[in-house]
Amino acid sequence: MSDAAPGTPEKSRRLGALRNLWPYMRRHRALALGWLVFLALSSGSTLVFPMAVRQMIDHGFAFNGPNWNFVDTPLMGLYPRRLVYEQVRSLADFQPWLDQVMHFPEEIFDAAFKQVPPEWIEGEEDEFEQLLEQLLERRKLVPELITETRRAKSNPFPNWR
Repeated sequence: MSDAAPGTPEKSRRLGALRNLWPYMRRHRALALGWLVFLALSSGSTLVFPMAVRQMIDHGFAFNGPNWNFVDTPLMGLYPRRLVYEQVRSLADFQPWLDQVMHFPEEIFDAAFKQVPPEWIEGEEDEFEQLLEQLLERRKLVPELITETRRAKSNPFPNWR
């Protein structure tokens, strides 16, 4: 049962329990204030974080961020841990994936374009269509780009023959 009198409303009973804590909390006013400030900051960041992630996803590193284009530098698309490339000895090591990329059907690009929700590309429809057209054209360049990567100053394929 509660300590309050039988006729006391429920809300007053709960506040009475908090009043009993005040003598203990009075010494820690600064700590309690700091706690409230950080509670407000964490709540605010919880609200802002999804918007920041959305921006990061919409304009991350893919296709040079918000520029919707390609940066033609040989090492741009490589996985950062070079260990994965130590076994690569020639273009044949990229098969069958290389052929699959080079002969990727246009119909799949078209189907993907039609399935993109309009709000994702709102105001950038033309740029998105140009990007897909560039992807279609560039798929034939993949072997050449791999070879250029091999010729880069920091050759990621140390065992290429």
